[in-house]
Amino acid sequence: MRKRKYSPDKMAKIFADRSPELSVRKVAELHGISESTYYRWKRDYSNINDCGDQLVKQKVELKSQQKSIALLSLDKAMLLDILQGLQIKPGQKRVLVDYLRKTYMVSERRACKLLQLSRTSYRYLGKKPK
Repeated sequence: MRKRKYSPDKMAKIFADRSPELSVRKVAELHGISESTYYRWKRDYSNINDCGDQLVKQKVELKSQQKSIALLSLDKAMLLDILQGLQIKPGQKRVLVDYLRKTYMVSERRACKLLQLSRTSYRYLGKKPK
């Protein structure tokens, strides 16, 4: 099932549709979301009726910025741990990719991108001499 993204305007409309006559279940069914999604949005964006869409947009932006900051901090820690101004050959980078994957539990794609090593070069085994 494809994940939908709801704009702050759409969330505000969903909260506005909630009235004493309509239960949360009916409002959720009407807009194609689950009850748990409604309550999660209500928890995360509880001041939506007080401050309007501006607050929702700020909270969404803040969450994405916090995630970006956390990822960048991890990247910095990984680089400081292994690089420290060294000239590294592709063979050495392969070893470092393995180290990053095991130590920091990151994906192969992310470790290769961080070390500027193509994933095909990482996987290349080379030809054995006869």
